[in-house]
Amino acid sequence: MVEPRSFELLSLQTGKQPIFKNIKHAVRNSERGIIPIHGILTKKPGAFDEMLGMTSYEQIEEQITQALADSSIETIILEIDSPGGEVNGIFDLADFIYESRGKKRIIAIANDDAYSAAYAIASSAEKIFLTRTSGVGSIGVIASHIDQSGFDEKCGIKYTTVFAGSRKNDLNPHEPITSESLENLKSEVNRLYEMLVELIARNRNLSVEAIKSTEAGLYFGEKAVEIGLADGITILSEFKYINKNRSITMNEQTITDLKEETNNLTKYRTEVLELIRLCNISKMPEKIGEFIEQGVSVEQAREVLMELLAEQTKKTEILSAIPQNSGEELMMQVAKSRDLLKYEASSLYSRDSIAVAKGQNLKLGTVVGRDKDNMIKVINPTATDGTQTAIGVITSDVNSKDGDTKAVIITRIALLADHAIVWPANITEEQKAEAIKQLEVRGIIIRKGV
Repeated sequence: MVEPRSFELLSLQTGKQPIFKNIKHAVRNSERGIIPIHGILTKKPGAFDEMLGMTSYEQIEEQITQALADSSIETIILEIDSPGGEVNGIFDLADFIYESRGKKRIIAIANDDAYSAAYAIASSAEKIFLTRTSGVGSIGVIASHIDQSGFDEKCGIKYTTVFAGSRKNDLNPHEPITSESLENLKSEVNRLYEMLVELIARNRNLSVEAIKSTEAGLYFGEKAVEIGLADGITILSEFKYINKNRSITMNEQTITDLKEETNNLTKYRTEVLELIRLCNISKMPEKIGEFIEQGVSVEQAREVLMELLAEQTKKTEILSAIPQNSGEELMMQVAKSRDLLKYEASSLYSRDSIAVAKGQNLKLGTVVGRDKDNMIKVINPTATDGTQTAIGVITSDVNSKDGDTKAVIITRIALLADHAIVWPANITEEQKAEAIKQLEVRGIIIRKGV
C-alpha cells in the first residue's frame, strides 16, 4: 500500500526538515496518551526514519502498549498525518489496535491526512474524527514495476542475469516485465486488496461492498462522515480538551453520541473566544494559552485577571475630576492639592497613551475620548449630541515642543467594577457629589466613598 505520493514525499523529506528535528514520541497529556503517526509508514524502524519524518508499525505498537500499561492514561489518541506506507506489518498492527479497544478508549484523528495504510490504522480505533481540512480513504493497494532497460541501453550498460527457478527473475527492473510476471503481480495486489477491504469493513462496521464502492478515492469533511469513513469534524485543540476526562474500562464502554460531542465542542469554542476577549481587554494576551491549557473557566479567568490588574495598580492616583474649562475653582483646587483623590484598584482600568500635537499643552485631568470618527482626542465631556464619547483623563501636565510627546491616559475597560474613593479630609458632601458626577461623565462607575 505504498502510494505514489509516498515516493514523492520520501524524496523531498531531507530538504524539508532539519536533521533530528522530527523525532516523535508518545505524549502524555493529563488522562490522554497521544500517539503521533506521521509521514511514510514502514514495518520496522530504520536508522534514518525519524530524520526523514517516517513512522514504523513497531514503534506505534510499542507506544500503544506503554499507554495501555500506564494507569494514569484513560484515553489513547492516534494523531495521524500520513499518506500511507508499507503493506508488511499493517494488518498485524491494525488487529492489535482493534483488540486493544476493549482495554482502553482509543480514538483516531486525521490531522490532516489518513490515507491507505494510515487509514487502516485509523479505522481500527473506536472513532475517527477529522479536522476541517482532513482527508481519509485511498483504500486500495498499488504496486509498480520500473523497467529501466532502455535507460541502461542509453548508458551502455547490459545486465545478464543467471537464475534457477522460472519465477526467480520476475520483476527484474533491468528487463521488460513478462506477461506471466504481470499476472502474478496483479494477483497479489488483488489478494491484498481483499484483505484490506475486509479489515476496514470489520473495523468500521460497514459492508465490504460499501468499502469497495469508494474505489480507493479520497474523501474530505462531511462527505467522509456521510459515507461512514469518519464520525465527525472537530478542531484538534478542542478535541483533546473534550477527551481529557473520558474513560473506558474492560466491562463498560461509553461512546458519546456525535450530537453531544458537537454541542460540547461548540460550548468549548465559545468559552475559548471569551477567554481570548478577556485577556486582550486586560492587556494580558500571554495568559490565553495558559488558561486554555489549564482548563480555566471564564469566571475563574475573570477573577485572576482582576486580581493581577489590581495588584499592578494599587493606590493609583486619580486625576482631576473636573476639566480645565470647568469654572469650578474649588474643585480644581481640590484636584490639584497634595491630597489628590485616590481610589483603590479593586477593579479594572487600563493605562494608555495618545500623541500630543506640536505646541499643544495639556493639563492633568484633561478629558479625552472618541469622536464620531472613532479618533482619540481632547473632547468636551459634557457634550450631549452623541458625537463625543469620554473614555478617560490625562494623568499629568504635558507640554509638546516637538510633536513626538505622548500623554498617558487612564481609561475604563469592559470589566470595570466600582471604585472606592479616598476623599481629602476637608472636602464637603456637595464637592463629593460634584466630583462623582464628573467622573461618571467619563464613564467611571463609582460606589460610595470611604
